[in-house]
Parts: sequence; structure tokens; C-alpha cells
Amino acid sequence: MAGMEKFRAIELETERFRLVPIRPLSLVLPTLHWTHDPDTFVDLGWRSSGWTARRWWRHLRNLTRGSRMCHGIWPKSGRQCIGLHLVSASALSRAATIGVVIGEKDWWGKGVVAEIREVILEDCFERLKLERVWAQTRIRNMASVYNHRKLGFVHEGTLRSAVIAKDGTREDMLVFGMLRAEWSARRQGATGDDG
Repeated sequence: MAGMEKFRAIELETERFRLVPIRPLSLVLPTLHWTHDPDTFVDLGWRSSGWTARRWWRHLRNLTRGSRMCHGIWPKSGRQCIGLHLVSASALSRAATIGVVIGEKDWWGKGVVAEIREVILEDCFERLKLERVWAQTRIRNMASVYNHRKLGFVHEGTLRSAVIAKDGTREDMLVFGMLRAEWSARRQGATGDDG
């Protein structure tokens, strides 16, 4: 990753999903209804009201600029984008933050995040040659906490009272990280390679 020109999204695939680099203009209207649901964006810290089609388009466009890339999540069996996966990298530190939103609630609890994160992590560590990937989630989002642990992320810290929950109370944010060496060891263990 010598320069950020190499940092661009490419199409990826899992058993059930295609991850396609987003084209913001084509996603605005099909996904605008996500912006009206306060549950959808809470972990990413995005606003939960006041969205217009133009504001949403500008937001989507910004997710693909500079050192950021964004994939739309498309079921192979469907014609509707069900979510977005974001990666924001630093060429200097060779690290990235990742985030995901599943906008279509019919897909909540169906293993989407764990499945797509496998190929996202592979892309980050193998193609982009990153050394570290990290993410954060609200302490009460047990599904997200479970997914991070299942994928081999390490709990690196807690940001106390970092976000405001839907009920107006303050909530802790958990920070999870994974290093390239941890990813490699996990992959070797999965394939049974002894080195």
C-alpha cells in the first residue's frame, strides 16, 4: 500500500453474498429508508434523523473518497442491497478501522456480518497489506461483541460513556483489534498448516 491510489474497493464474494464497491448515486433511493430507523446507524455514530436524498447521497459519496472504501452487501439470491461495509485506512500506520451497517432488518441475526467480515479481513491483510484492523461497538450490542470475538478480534479497551443510547443514557463503547500476525495464525490454524 505504497500510495492511497491502491486503496480502492474491489468486488468480493462469500458463500451467500457479493460485496460490490458502491456507486453512491445508484444506492440513494433504494437505501434512503435506512436513514429513518434510529436502530440502523447507532453503532456507526451516524445521525438518526434529518436525512434527505441529497444529504444521504453526499454521505455515501464521502464513504468512497481518499483512504476510505465502501462495499454494498448484496445477497446472491436477491436484487436488493442489504447493507454497507466500510474500511477507512491510514497509509502511514498501515491500519484501518472497519464498520458495518445492515440496513434491511430482515437480515439481522442471520450471520451476515461474520460471513462478510472474513473476506473483508482477508482483503485488508492480504491485498492491502495492512498490519492492524480495529472496530468498535456499543457494549449492549451483544451480537456485535459475539461476532468480533468469533472472528478472533481482541478486546483492547473500553471507552466509558462514549455514546448516547436511544433511551438517552450514556453507554460504553468497546474497542476490538486484530493484528496481521493474529490473522495469519488464525488462518494457519483453520487450514491445519504447521508452517
